[in-house]
Amino acid sequence: MTAKELHKLSRKELLELMVLISEENERLYKQIEQLNEKLNTRNIIVQEVGSIAEAALKISGVIEATQVAADLYLENIRRLNNNAQKNAAILMQETRQKCVAIETEKQQKTGSNLHAINEWVGPNFEDKQEMNRWFNAARGRGQIDEDTCD
Repeated sequence: MTAKELHKLSRKELLELMVLISEENERLYKQIEQLNEKLNTRNIIVQEVGSIAEAALKISGVIEATQVAADLYLENIRRLNNNAQKNAAILMQETRQKCVAIETEKQQKTGSNLHAINEWVGPNFEDKQEMNRWFNAARGRGQIDEDTCD
C-alpha cells in the first residue's frame, strides 16, 4: 500500500490496518515458536545421531527459515510504522491549518459584528462609557474595550 493510499484512509481504517498487523505479528510469533519447536526436535535428533555435522545439515534449513521470517516481519513493521507516522504528521498539519482558518474567520466575523453594532448603536449614546454600561447590562459580563468600539 502506498503512502498516498494510506493518507486517504480514515482513522478507523488505519486502526483496522494496525489490528491486522498485530494479528500478523501474533501469527508470525506462533510460526517462530513452531519453528523453535522443530529446532528443539532437531536438537534431539542430533543427540540421537551423535554427529554434529549431520545435525547441522538437518537444522540449517530451519534456522535460515526462522531468520528469513524474522527479517521480513521486522522490515514490514518498520515500513508500516514509518507510513503511520507520515500519515499522522500530515493529519496534524491539516488539522492545524483548519484550526487557523476557523480562528481567522471567527475573528473577522467578530470584528465586523462589533463594527456593525457600534455603527448602529453608537449614535444613540453620548459617550463610550454609556455604551459600555448598556453592553454590560445586556451581556451580564465584563466591559467592552474602547478600542473595539472605534
